[in-house]
Amino acid sequence: MLTTGIVLFLTGSSALVLATIGVPFVAWGFSWFRGPRPVPLSNARSQSLEILVPAHNEEAVIATTLTSLVRAAEKLKAHLGAETPQVLIRVGMDHCSDRTADEIEKLARNSSVSIRAIENPGAAGKWNVLRLLIGAASADWVALVDSGSVWDENLLVAAWPTISASDTVGLAPSYLPKKAGLLEKLNWGLEHFLKDIENHSGGPVSVHGASVLYRNECLQVAMRELGSFGWLNDDVVIPLTLRSFFPGLKLVYLRGGNAGAWVSDIGLVSEVSVEMGRRRRMVVGNLQWIANLFVKSGSRNVQVALVASRRVFRLLWAYWALMIATGSVFSILGALELKDAVLALGALAALFAAVFLGSNWVRRVSAALLSGLAVPSLLRDARTLDGIKWV
Repeated sequence: MLTTGIVLFLTGSSALVLATIGVPFVAWGFSWFRGPRPVPLSNARSQSLEILVPAHNEEAVIATTLTSLVRAAEKLKAHLGAETPQVLIRVGMDHCSDRTADEIEKLARNSSVSIRAIENPGAAGKWNVLRLLIGAASADWVALVDSGSVWDENLLVAAWPTISASDTVGLAPSYLPKKAGLLEKLNWGLEHFLKDIENHSGGPVSVHGASVLYRNECLQVAMRELGSFGWLNDDVVIPLTLRSFFPGLKLVYLRGGNAGAWVSDIGLVSEVSVEMGRRRRMVVGNLQWIANLFVKSGSRNVQVALVASRRVFRLLWAYWALMIATGSVFSILGALELKDAVLALGALAALFAAVFLGSNWVRRVSAALLSGLAVPSLLRDARTLDGIKWV
């Protein structure tokens, strides 16, 4: 039993490390070997920005989000002066039944930045709202922002040199939840590091959906390619498509910010049931793009396939974690007498229970683990979208 436990533990650990850290370094090595192929846009310009915010019953958070966007735009104006680009904030109302519209109207009355709302007349769903908002956008650059997100007031100032570059297709600001504990900060620190590594391979193919900025002329091409299919993970399918269609342009990950990241949130703590639904949506969304876009995108751009492989391998992370846990149990049972092994396992179970109850992040990771283990049963949902909601 001890030998079996060690084998399971080492196998799971190796797979988890390779899927998390190994793939980005392989992509970086390939990029270094092949050399850069920059193809700047000849007509690149950055004279206007539209910030697009999809919203479904967001009366509790929409004012905080919009206020942070306005402050960032004001800071950019103070920084650039006469060269300040035109900035418009547009909120996509997706069949709201609360006071979201009232909150938007109240804030828009006294805002220094134009804030407008547009109703989604068609079927509900985040992808449908994004298509509506992006289809109506005419600015040089477009920012997609989730309701509940909070921008550092200096984000646009820090981002503008990258946005103004002619070889940039998008920009992904770093994100850190407001109420992140020590474990979650360590996890996000690792993610920030990996995104930095992916910058050397042309940029990430997946970003955090809280906020991301895209060059609009390129974004329109990607949206036409993606069409009306009900994509659940827009924070993957859009950057993945852009990187594959525009291999000579970079999608830049922007790390930093006064609070550890450029984008945060209002600090809501997710209920376990809500988190389970969100994680289920993410898993099904990953199954969607892997089945429909991975091979197609990778055939256009090998670097994209390498970078995206991290997300593919990560889809199975729950099984690697299960192997590690099972291997640990087997190793304890094999190395100790039965009585001592039972005591050791009981102590570990009690420790996990205490951490689970005291850490919101551990509860969310547990929800992600359960959703990850359900990958085989969720394959059907990836085709039918049964029971999957956008919120």
